Amino acid sequence: MQIIEHADLNKLCTFKIGGAARFLVNWQETSEIAEIINFAKIQGLPLFVFGGGSNLLFPDTPLNAVVIRCMTKVINLNNGDLYCDAGVRWPLMQSFCKNNHLYGLENFYGLPGTIGGAVAGNAGCHGQEIKDVLTKVDYFDITDRQFNTYIFDEADFAYRHSIFKTNPYWLITGAYFRISDQPIGDPTTFAEFRATHQPQGLTTGSFFKNPYPQHAGKLLDEAGLKGVSRGGVSLSEKHANFVINDGTGTAKDVISLTEFAKETVKIKFGIELESEVKIVTEADLLKI
Repeated sequence: MQIIEHADLNKLCTFKIGGAARFLVNWQETSEIAEIINFAKIQGLPLFVFGGGSNLLFPDTPLNAVVIRCMTKVINLNNGDLYCDAGVRWPLMQSFCKNNHLYGLENFYGLPGTIGGAVAGNAGCHGQEIKDVLTKVDYFDITDRQFNTYIFDEADFAYRHSIFKTNPYWLITGAYFRISDQPIGDPTTFAEFRATHQPQGLTTGSFFKNPYPQHAGKLLDEAGLKGVSRGGVSLSEKHANFVINDGTGTAKDVISLTEFAKETVKIKFGIELESEVKIVTEADLLKI
């Protein structure tokens, strides 16, 4: 377990935006979780849990909390399922599957962030969501300090939502996925699609959820919002649902730009866009 005081949060997220955390704790063993909670309690500080930092916006101001980041990296086969620690990043899982001729998760190759974050947010791409391949989730309940295993139930998941968002005190430690011995797609094709259609750089990926059956990017484009900027951030010319930071942007810039975009789309089309990116506030901090 590593504890860093006054850690720069902008170095820990793909937006490269954010102030400092009072404490950052990187944990590498599930046995360390109880110790981390005790540390937060002694400090009199709340917790904030995150994974790869690919789908959140930290505030510009200091975050007076113990921010904990999962760094566990175990991957193995478990009774026919693929098990991944919550801290595993997708490229590592992709390499494991490729080396062991395991299939069924190709649609997710190239996703940023960690397995834990993808499960919590029910990440999806190329017509598939995490819930389509998930079988079980190991988690630690911060409230009663017990390890538990959640058995997948379709009713607990929805578009970019899961039971783990409803229960933020359930800290995901690992997940189990159904795999196949036959490929379901060509990972190279998916990678080429992302390179061609999705902007690179300092971004979280899609900022707004798609308001079914519409697509947020198309609505933003038709509203004439491509390239619109506020401060150091702009809506990408390549894909309007991507907010790009030029390296000087702030959380204030992002919020100003995305609120303007939401209001413009609502006025033009009568559709209320909802953020897919978590904008971290005091309300997201877990009191111990």
